[in-house]
Amino acid sequence: FAWYPSQPHGPGLSWGTVVVAAVLAAAGEVFENVAGAAAAVRLGASRRSVILSLVGAFLGSLLGAGVASPVPILGWPVGAVLGGAVGAFLGATAGEVWKGRRRAEAVAVGKAAFTGRLLGTGGKLVAGAIMVLAIAVDAFVN
Repeated sequence: FAWYPSQPHGPGLSWGTVVVAAVLAAAGEVFENVAGAAAAVRLGASRRSVILSLVGAFLGSLLGAGVASPVPILGWPVGAVLGGAVGAFLGATAGEVWKGRRRAEAVAVGKAAFTGRLLGTGGKLVAGAIMVLAIAVDAFVN
């Protein structure tokens, strides 16, 4: 749809809207990934814990989407979100235990990664909603 040349009175998207959507998509991805790590770092997470949190979130999202996919309509998106948050928790906790911290401290870092990942996903959802709104306005109003 974006590749069709805009006509003065026809449907189409302007390149400005395509660029805005691409920037918002990239910002949403960065925000989602950084939020979980930043929350864990506030509690003193190690670099190892942050990296394992990011890897765990990625793998957890894939696994969660796969496990929840039999549930109609909302199964895979909810599974991906919760799987990513659980993966961030497990990765951050494992990184801290591996580093030698006490379990209570490691679990606190994991909880922060879990919460941060969920908040990051919420921020990404907001970016997506703004993208949809911008594209709809450009396609149907302009």
